[in-house]
Amino acid sequence: MKTIISKFSNIFPTVLIALLAIGSYVEISDGCKDNTIMFLDEGTLKYFSPPCVMSDGIDNVNKLKDFATNNGFKIVQYGDLIMKKNYKRDEECFNQSGGLSTHHSLITELLLTVNMAPWHKSRWNENGSWNW
Repeated sequence: MKTIISKFSNIFPTVLIALLAIGSYVEISDGCKDNTIMFLDEGTLKYFSPPCVMSDGIDNVNKLKDFATNNGFKIVQYGDLIMKKNYKRDEECFNQSGGLSTHHSLITELLLTVNMAPWHKSRWNENGSWNW
């Protein structure tokens, strides 16, 4: 029995270090909610995120609607966009505003789950506005 415990105690640190190393490279993506507000340019059939063109008010649904109306954009929800294949995201804007998801490692996810790391705020509010 002692030899089994002894062998396990010798291997355990190596296995733990290997798992931690692998876990730090595996990324988890937290995508935006289906009700996330996006702008659609019906002329080009391209959609983009409000943070790409707005610097203030992205957390306020009324300000998002006003901005869209004043600039000739249509307000759409992300979930509706992905169902329609004829709309494409604006790549330049997508790269500027950081995309539609947040990424963190598997280790960070584990630490967040057991409350050992500060919780990150979501980029999106429950009402579909942006929390940028």
